[in-house]
This record gives sequence, C-alpha cells and structure tokens, in this order.
Amino acid sequence: MDADRSILAVTDFSSASVHAARRAARLAAERGSRMILLHVVEPDGLVALREWFDKGRDLRAAIAEQARMQLDAQADPIEQELGVRIERLVRQGRALDEVHQAGAASDLVVLAGRCDEAGREAALATLADRLVRSADRPVLVVRRAPDQAYARTLVLTDFSPAAQAALRAALAVAPGAEVHLLHAFDIPFEGKLRLAGVSDDDIAAYRREIRTRALAQMQQALDAVGAPEGARTSLVPGDVRVEAVRAIEHLQPDLVAVGKQGDSLLEDMLLGSTTSAMLERAGCDMLIVPRRAAGVQESAPSS
Repeated sequence: MDADRSILAVTDFSSASVHAARRAARLAAERGSRMILLHVVEPDGLVALREWFDKGRDLRAAIAEQARMQLDAQADPIEQELGVRIERLVRQGRALDEVHQAGAASDLVVLAGRCDEAGREAALATLADRLVRSADRPVLVVRRAPDQAYARTLVLTDFSPAAQAALRAALAVAPGAEVHLLHAFDIPFEGKLRLAGVSDDDIAAYRREIRTRALAQMQQALDAVGAPEGARTSLVPGDVRVEAVRAIEHLQPDLVAVGKQGDSLLEDMLLGSTTSAMLERAGCDMLIVPRRAAGVQESAPSS
C-alpha cells in the first residue's frame, strides 16, 4: 500500500467494529498510510426516530453530532495506543453506497464480520456479504481481536487473475506472515472417463500430470509476487470449500485470502460460493480481493 493512499474502516460502534478499527489502524501504522474511520447513518433510522420526536427538530444534525462524538470516543484510544492519526467521517445514506463512495480512493476497506451484540449481528453480516460481492477493491473482514500482526496466512488459489491478486494483497497486508498457498483440484470428467472404459492406470497417470502441472503453477504464482522463500504450498484433491475448511482447522491461520472472480450477480452466486461459504465458517480474518481491484492487472501464471 502506498503512503499516499488510505485504509477505510467501517464502524457501527459495536465491540466487533472496534476490533476492525484497531486492525485497520495497526495496518495503517505499519505502512504509514492514512486511516479513515467511517460511520453511516441510514435514512431508515432517521424515519423511525421522527415518529418519536418533534418533527420540527433537526434530527439529522443532532444524530450526526452524536455520531461524531462516538467516533471520537472510539478513535482516540486507538490513536494513543498505536500512534496513528485517524480521520473521522460521518455520512448519511445507504450503508453500502456510502462505503463504496468513501472507499473509492482507498487501498483497503476494513469492517467487522460479526458482532457481540445480537441485535446488530445480522446487519453487520449483511453489509459484509454485500460489500464482498460488489467491492472493486480488497475488503478485510475482521473476526478476531488484533492483538498482534498477522503471523500465518492461508491463500486459496485456482490460478485465476483474482487468485493471484489475492496472493499479492495478502503479502501487502501481512508482509511478515508465514504464507501457505492452497490449491484443491478435481479430475475433469473422471466419472465419464470411467464410464467410457478408461483404465484406472490411465486415470492415475492423468491425475499425476495434473498434479505436476499444478505444482509448477503454484511455484510460478509465488515467484511472480516475490513471495518469501519459506512460503509453503499444499495441493490436495477435492472440493476447495471442503479442503479450505480442513486447512483452516489444521493450519490455524489468522488470515485467509480469497480472490473473487465474478462481476455479475449470477457469476457471484456461482463462482463466489467459495467466498460466501468461507465467510460463514471461518473464525479467522478474511481478505477478499476482486479481480477488478484498483491497480491489480496481473495475469494468472502460465501453465
């Protein structure tokens, strides 16, 4: 991340969003980046309040002022702890639209993926899911208290440009972390090959060929982004959604990075199913990187 760019953290003043803000501040401090802390006042809330208070009162100004006070209360201790200046921003409108607009010039958008307060949990999860599906820049979904820098990162790859962008972004967000690159593969049309009478020996040879090619692609992917020499690779047969959960349970990473390939809603529902499943099941932080993220134009490594 460049020092003249920024990190945008989104808060609703819940305890979970405090974790997200602290993680964003830690990243900003490590990279000398600007940090912006955003709170969005949605119009539905204003309409509900008008039913209880004097209609002639300027509720927008009052609520905005209250939000600014809460931003100060959240940001001040983080500034003192981490020594980073936090810009405060209050906007009124639809949360997703305002986050997109406020983060247009940012390298990274950070928000909580869960909340201790039951009443806010659904709203946070919905915003995170919608932002992940529509974002045009990396999104970091924070699920743990940021007690230290990331120590172990798991990156999922299918050798697509989106996956390569996720690997590059993971190294930027967690430059000192131990890197694990995971690829899960299936034999294309294996069932049909067996029905067609292809022998087990031929299928096994085909599987070895796919494995050899994938191992070479994984090394090319690491070399292309200048990954540290200690970076590890895991190549496993099976469904990536299942194998990713197994890898998380085994490796216990504190950050998982996933590339998001789809641009349309339908494509998101299909190709983005891995991201959605991981968001629901992973207990660690997740970095989701769309292929069209600003400044990411790399091609997948050639086979």
